[in-house]
Amino acid sequence: MSQEETAQAPEYLLYLRKSNGRKAVPRQRAITTAYIRDHGGVVSAEFKDDDRTAWHGKGERPTRDDFDRMLDVLRSRKGLRVAAWHADRLTRNDHDTAELIRVCRAGGHLIETPRGGAYDMGNANGRKRFRDDASDAIYEVDHLQERVLAGRDDVAADGRWLGGKRPFGWRLDENPADSDGESLLDEDGEPLNGVLVLDDAEARAIREACESLLTGATQGAIARQWNAAGLTGTSGAKWAGNEVRRVLLRPRNAGLMEHRGQITGRASWPPIVDEMTWRRVCAVLADPDRKTTPGPDRKHLLSGIARCAECGAGLVCSTTGSGRGRKRAVYICRQRATDGAHVARDAASIDAYIADVVIARLEQPDAASLLMADAAAELPALYREKTALADAMKASNDLRRQGLLTPAEFAAERREHQADEAALEAKITAAEQADVVAPLLGVAREAWPTLTLEQQRAIIDALLEITVHPQPKGRPKGWKPGQPYFDFESVQVDWRRG
Repeated sequence: MSQEETAQAPEYLLYLRKSNGRKAVPRQRAITTAYIRDHGGVVSAEFKDDDRTAWHGKGERPTRDDFDRMLDVLRSRKGLRVAAWHADRLTRNDHDTAELIRVCRAGGHLIETPRGGAYDMGNANGRKRFRDDASDAIYEVDHLQERVLAGRDDVAADGRWLGGKRPFGWRLDENPADSDGESLLDEDGEPLNGVLVLDDAEARAIREACESLLTGATQGAIARQWNAAGLTGTSGAKWAGNEVRRVLLRPRNAGLMEHRGQITGRASWPPIVDEMTWRRVCAVLADPDRKTTPGPDRKHLLSGIARCAECGAGLVCSTTGSGRGRKRAVYICRQRATDGAHVARDAASIDAYIADVVIARLEQPDAASLLMADAAAELPALYREKTALADAMKASNDLRRQGLLTPAEFAAERREHQADEAALEAKITAAEQADVVAPLLGVAREAWPTLTLEQQRAIIDALLEITVHPQPKGRPKGWKPGQPYFDFESVQVDWRRG
């Protein structure tokens, strides 16, 4: 095309859109540009939205920055034309269809597509054809979503895996077979694409993490253990505490099927832990008062737990030098830096003393009296009550939609239901909580060294209030050469239980 012909050729704004997860736009560009060139036009500007859907259901209008910029250009220059591979690249929702028609009609903009031909927005027939093609595109996506969702509902109802990236703890058996070695078939008689089976190492890690969490471990500590063991997420990334939390909260771990945010029944895959263990893990992770990381002052057994007898402040761990230049850890009062006269005690001696006190008590014949009341037997009734309450809330909402409840009546009922729901959730959380002390009854001396620092701290905090007095001056009464100067009576122990 000569320069003179180019100057006289109609100008087109080329719009390209790549849908989420679909192929890139080079083919759209090549076909549409060739079509425009064959019709004597020239592309003066290109607008492209990558990984952007043009469809929306009940939500807000989809964000397409370049589409909006193209509309701004069309509003500012009359007579420009629009080129796209198909009408469905330009719009798949009623709002954008109406706005594009309005802008093109006001500015005399023709729309050209290789797939649908030309749409003249200046006449009713052109507008109708464009609306029809855009409407067909909307219907196509809407219908596809209905079929996909219906299919997923059927799969969920059967308790089968919905597909996607394989979850941590399981692996995908590509050729599942029954006990006789025959291939498993779907409802159409076709071989199943794959089923979930337990990955021994990952499932064991989840099982042990649940046990650790229920006995006081933190998410961060579990993440460090998994990383040290060489375990990674299914994407190959290292673990962080929040990712561990996400994994441990999954209903899938208990062999439960979750669909659209609701537990719909038992799943077809094997569970890693029993349902009661999983619910107790969820209760621990949902506790707003729970410390999820040890923090800078939580690297020692009693920091933040033991308190200063002089002012009641928590003790923290520091170091001090000995006469021979060696350093040792000491618990000091937070106020010591300003007052200079509060507690400063040998950390190793107090740690050993408190550990001995706990171990000795947990090995007494009546140690079971230290346990919190076990309310687990109440859980089935509480779960049934929760289901009944959810049904009542749904029935109330249905009556509102039918106009049988006034807004004021519905609001009053909803406030009452929400209060009942909050009280019920509190009861369930309390009943699901596992007692960190229970695993040590009768075996404390053997089990204590195997616990993590977080677990030991959780047990001490559950059982004891510790108040540390300043070390008395001089040697304690009855002291003999070779013995430490540690005065046990200056460490006051008050039992929270029993």
